[in-house]
Amino acid sequence: MAYDTTRITIPKSELAFFKIFTQRDIDTLRTIVDSLHVAPLTLDNEMAAQAISAETGIEISIIRPIVSLLMRLALIQRRLGVEAEDLLQSLDFSQIVDQWSETDELAWMQRRDIIIHALSSDSSLALDAKAGELLLEQSNIFCSTRIITDIRPVFNDSATNLQGFVTFHTLSIAFHNEGTQREIRFALDSNDLCDLKNQIIRAETKEDSLNTALSESGFKVIRTRER
Repeated sequence: MAYDTTRITIPKSELAFFKIFTQRDIDTLRTIVDSLHVAPLTLDNEMAAQAISAETGIEISIIRPIVSLLMRLALIQRRLGVEAEDLLQSLDFSQIVDQWSETDELAWMQRRDIIIHALSSDSSLALDAKAGELLLEQSNIFCSTRIITDIRPVFNDSATNLQGFVTFHTLSIAFHNEGTQREIRFALDSNDLCDLKNQIIRAETKEDSLNTALSESGFKVIRTRER
């Protein structure tokens, strides 16, 4: 959603999430939001949806778009620093008015209190949104990665005879830098792969140890994703 401090434009690409919200019965939405308040803290929408489904018995396919919409609104609310009431007041459906009927608008208004409850300052969503913002306060934000494996021929000095082949890998990392997606590549050999794997395993072990210690000390641990 594109937004500024006065109006938040709802693009057509996200209309489906709002439509789904308006089409769900109010009791189901209240049950989802109430369960969301006590669900494990997480930045992973799928993990949250699974926890709510297990708690309520509601089909996960029903929960997913609701959680996704509420989390998106919570992140925007956090970025703008406004109350939930003001956030909803700022939503601008003018660009999708041809697909947003009076019936949709009435259903949306009837469900405003549910959204306000979901976005209250002491809600799990608010804490998740704050954690997500802190997580992204870095110059470079990891986006994706892949490793390409290849071989190169090795010739003699006169390049007249093929002597053999060398296997190598290219680690490609895509990342966001100040709003621009960039990519950087590294050449790796087998030793580099082993070292990289060991560092990842070590980092996961340290994360598990820290999370366990914090949980046992009574602190809330916000999960980014289940491994």
